Amino acid sequence: MGAGFAVPDRLGDAAGRLRSVLWALGVAATAGFLGVFSTGVLERYDEHALVVIGPGTAVVAGILWWLRSTWLQQLALFVPLLLSAVGIAMELTSTSSSWGGAAVWAVAVGWTVLSWAGRLEPRVTGVAMGMLGAVFGALTMEAEVGIALGLATAVAAAVVALWERSLPWLGVAAIAMLWTMPRAADAWFPGRLSAALTLIVTGGALMGAAVWVARHQGGQPSP
Repeated sequence: MGAGFAVPDRLGDAAGRLRSVLWALGVAATAGFLGVFSTGVLERYDEHALVVIGPGTAVVAGILWWLRSTWLQQLALFVPLLLSAVGIAMELTSTSSSWGGAAVWAVAVGWTVLSWAGRLEPRVTGVAMGMLGAVFGALTMEAEVGIALGLATAVAAAVVALWERSLPWLGVAAIAMLWTMPRAADAWFPGRLSAALTLIVTGGALMGAAVWVARHQGGQPSP
């Protein structure tokens, strides 16, 4: 991280990009150090080590994001926050993946709301990360509740993208829908053609939505 601070500002935009990369690597190195510390010194292993790795890394990443709010620093902060959520959920409950997934979903939804409100800049990438994190967290939950929550989150992401007329967010919503729709169809309507038909219908709807957003972006600037 010290190398990032040492990058001279006279290099212009290149200095900013280099600093962001070096700081992101510094966050990764912090996570590695805390991982060794938690296992070698504190004797905490597997998910129990996340309680040390996640919050410690998030503090460092948060300071660097506050100094330079780029999408890379944003990502470097988002990931350890999710790891913290998993670790704390496992500590308080059990080793069931459902609680960890629910914690990830909750943190990601909170991140999305704060990014949408402009509290976690950059706004576009912040919302995109939150959407994907929320769907991922829901899908790691066991039983059908995870499928339902993931599908509802994906649909909400599509609604937000259409409301904001944002093609980047619609692309994220498309990924989320393609994650969740086939799984929901296979769980609730089992059969050879259910997943294929679901992909066809979902793909067609997303194509239509993309065309609509592209045609109406002029009326409302994309965030």
